[in-house]
Amino acid sequence: MLNNLLKHSDSKIVCIDTFEGGIEHVHDAINMTHVREIFFSNVEKTGRMDSVRVLEERSDTGLLQLLQENHESFDFIYVDGSHYATDVLADLVLSFRMLKVGGLCICDDYLWEGQSDPRHSPKMAIDAFTSIFSEQVQFVPVINTQFAFKRIQ
Repeated sequence: MLNNLLKHSDSKIVCIDTFEGGIEHVHDAINMTHVREIFFSNVEKTGRMDSVRVLEERSDTGLLQLLQENHESFDFIYVDGSHYATDVLADLVLSFRMLKVGGLCICDDYLWEGQSDPRHSPKMAIDAFTSIFSEQVQFVPVINTQFAFKRIQ
């Protein structure tokens, strides 16, 4: 996937992840240390390690750091972290400030049904964000459980 995203030699990717996992990872007894090792091994295999910046922290902290640095703007943002609506909304608001006009944002787990409480699902946050920013985004249809939009202004 990395080689498909980084087509130009100057292309860069920023990944923000604690590599601690969420409650669903604890429930399923997933070894997050192993997940982290696989991630870095896969990046290394592409030969593009110098094109990948990893911030091992909470997404809100990492996004605030990028905003403070004031030099990152993105053509593509993929939101896939916490499923809590408050976290997803914060991720969308902070990352949107760095999404270029014409850029694409894909939100994972839009139709995730892991919890009965809608506040513990990304859908509520994604719907709120796209309502608030409706004049700045355009829905992009996808055929799966994700939600995508393009920044139009």
